[in-house]
Amino acid sequence: MSTESHITSSMVGPMLRALSPRWSGDSFRIESTQVLDGKPSDRPDILICPKGHAPVIVEAKFDNNAAALEDQCQERLQETVDGQPVETAIMLTYPSAWASKTDDVIWAALQAESSESLAWAMLTHAGRFPENGWITTSLHGLADIIE
Repeated sequence: MSTESHITSSMVGPMLRALSPRWSGDSFRIESTQVLDGKPSDRPDILICPKGHAPVIVEAKFDNNAAALEDQCQERLQETVDGQPVETAIMLTYPSAWASKTDDVIWAALQAESSESLAWAMLTHAGRFPENGWITTSLHGLADIIE
């Protein structure tokens, strides 16, 4: 059985990292501790922080656990990374059916550029986008949103 953490760390994170040449080394971290100022044990699902840009945090859950994402991402907007405030937190959901799928099935869905199997919403200090609901996207679309 797949878990949210497994999908993020073994599939989504590495595949997403490969979609931008700016996301290398320490500028892209997957489930790393000691990245949030003053909270060494906290572990954002994905932290993107290219040099000269504000940190972006992506938190992910299965779509049947999406309600918890909003609170988690609101908390992330209060954090800093190397003194820089987190200005954007992306809430990402995976289809709950993926919990019972093999890695090969999930991998294939993520690799398909036309697949819109992921859903997202964004929180900033100005509010939530979209105001209600979720936007479906592919992994490539998610990379564009983060960029």
